[in-house]
Amino acid sequence: MINKHAISATFLALVLSWTNSSQAQTVEGVIQGAGCHINAQTCVTSKLDPHLILESDFVLVTDDNYFFLPNLPRHEKIQLLDTKVRIVGDVGQHQIDVSTVSKYQGHQFYTVWDWEQIQFDLYEG
Repeated sequence: MINKHAISATFLALVLSWTNSSQAQTVEGVIQGAGCHINAQTCVTSKLDPHLILESDFVLVTDDNYFFLPNLPRHEKIQLLDTKVRIVGDVGQHQIDVSTVSKYQGHQFYTVWDWEQIQFDLYEG
């Protein structure tokens, strides 16, 4: 008979070793509409433009790449539209699992979204 505790401990060790192997990276760029950027069209640059509603998602655009931000809420992406940002998170080919977002303003970056703080506020606060 297989020991359930041994299987659970082995599984937990594997998960922890896998999550520890991915390290957060920092990426800087500008938030733009995904459709307009990927299709090489003119992107909306104003949060008041009614065409903004037609964008299904938004991406972080760097000099040579773009990244979807699946765990960053849409309203946060819209607030950061056409703004220089610094994002820290687990980076994949065209995706970042966001940990923090900092907005460039007045010659420096200010944190405007922090996943760890949100979790703390939800579960501990």
